[in-house]
Amino acid sequence: MISLRKQKQVQQEKKIETDIYHKAHNLLGSNVAARIPRINKLEKNLLLSMKPVSYHTYVSAMVLFGIIGLITGLAVGIALALVLNVSLMLKVALPFVSALLGAQFGFAALYVYPSLLVNTRRRMIAEELPY
Repeated sequence: MISLRKQKQVQQEKKIETDIYHKAHNLLGSNVAARIPRINKLEKNLLLSMKPVSYHTYVSAMVLFGIIGLITGLAVGIALALVLNVSLMLKVALPFVSALLGAQFGFAALYVYPSLLVNTRRRMIAEELPY
């Protein structure tokens, strides 16, 4: 009974997770995935992590999260520029730098995530195997 509830909960979590990726793909379209060069290591890790998401859909989500990070970083940079008492050059540069860092963080977080899943699965399998 408990395992059945747990299975349903895992299925619901996977459905919610894949919905985010598919919404990103529907929002940005397949043109985004075609414009970004193929990243073989990401594609391999995505297959090994057993995520129920295609490569093009995942790349669209990476771009969307990068855009969200860009907008968030820009907002944080503008807020910091207004609050901090620094030189004018730093007040102008701070929003741009924080926007670029936010975009890189959003893109890189989704780039690293499948490899983390693969390493976790590999470690769990190694622990279960007898020596």
